[in-house]
Formats: sequence, structure tokens, C-alpha cells
Amino acid sequence: MLLLWILGIIHHFADFSTIFAILGLYYLFAMATFIPEDLKFWERIRLMMAAPFAYLILYLINVVDWISLIRCLFNMKRIAGNEDKTAKWQHVDR
Repeated sequence: MLLLWILGIIHHFADFSTIFAILGLYYLFAMATFIPEDLKFWERIRLMMAAPFAYLILYLINVVDWISLIRCLFNMKRIAGNEDKTAKWQHVDR
């Protein structure tokens, strides 16, 4: 939902500052989570460079979750009735 809202604002105002502001804010939050950690200098640099991309990847995960939800809703009767016998549990002896 948030992604659609952001895209709507960008389209309506023809302004990319919203997406850059959100990426910057997420970048600051991500940096704040690993600043107190005891990391090597290069590990800290790699995390700082990867932080903005994590935001975009999280939206990809949200899209996959929504697709999964829609598929489950369309197949709700089949799932509830356990009509699909392809999935099985096989116990592993240890």
C-alpha cells in the first residue's frame, strides 16, 4: 500500500524527492541499528552501502506476500478441504 501511495505522489507531482527522502530516512534508521555493534571498518562500510537497497528488496518481499495471499484466497476451499495431496510430511529418524 505504501509503495502505491509513494508512486501516486511521484506521478501526481512529478517529484522524486519523496522516494529519495524515504530512502534517506530508511538509510539513517538502518545505520542506527548497526552503529553500536562491534564491527570491522569494512563490514560497517558494506552495510552502509547496502542499506538503501534493503528497502527496495523489502517491497519485493511485500509483493510476493500479496501474490501468495491472493492465491490462497482463490484456493481457500481446496486448501481448507485438503484436496491437494501432493504435500506430505515424512518423519526423519535421528
